[in-house]
Amino acid sequence: MSDIESSDVRTHECNICARQTWRSCGRCKLVWYCSKECQRYDYKVHKHLCSTEFPIYPAKDGAKPSTRVLSLPQNGGRPTFVEVPLETVVDEDDGVTWEKLSKEPIWFIQDVEVGRNLLLGRNLGYRLLIGIKEDALLDPSCYPNRCVQELNYTKNPTPHSWPGPLQVAKVAHKSWILDSTYRYLDVEIGDLRHVVDYFVLYGLMGPDLDAAITELRRDIPLFKKQATGQGDTQASAAAGRS
Repeated sequence: MSDIESSDVRTHECNICARQTWRSCGRCKLVWYCSKECQRYDYKVHKHLCSTEFPIYPAKDGAKPSTRVLSLPQNGGRPTFVEVPLETVVDEDDGVTWEKLSKEPIWFIQDVEVGRNLLLGRNLGYRLLIGIKEDALLDPSCYPNRCVQELNYTKNPTPHSWPGPLQVAKVAHKSWILDSTYRYLDVEIGDLRHVVDYFVLYGLMGPDLDAAITELRRDIPLFKKQATGQGDTQASAAAGRS
């Protein structure tokens, strides 16, 4: 795990507690932490993407617009970033235009929207769309996604199998004009934390969900401090805001 490195005076949100900070991961310099404790806690997830080589897709003259999505391969291994073209759609009735992800090479159904990290107790300010292969439940070549299992940092198996390859896209919060209209954003390295936390809790309900959150929060720095009466007012407010 690389040390925290101070950046310029512009502040960012800590990837765990959302507290304002100017310190980034010393290796990738693309994920932000307010303390060593938050960085150590995030490392079990962050290590899967932390790299000095991060894909940037510059705009090209005459090229179709695109967005960066995260691909979780069915057969396991490191998650990867992929550039996916955006298609412009024009409504035949009112002429409203919007963008959607291209259907090539695989058409993913945007099956789940994640706008809040229940485990960290914070709203994201945007939404992550977890897409599954269109026919994954019927396709005999699709089996439980091994990458999801490998990303699981808990001692318990992931509650849901998530068959086939998965794709994670990112959209601006409340950005739609019509129900299916999104303004796409590039997925960042730090977004993996929120996707994995969603996976480890997905399918749990009622007392089982409450028990899982209580158990997992014992390792989260913010909640550990709160339990001992040493909670940080700024971090608590940041984690609980909408």
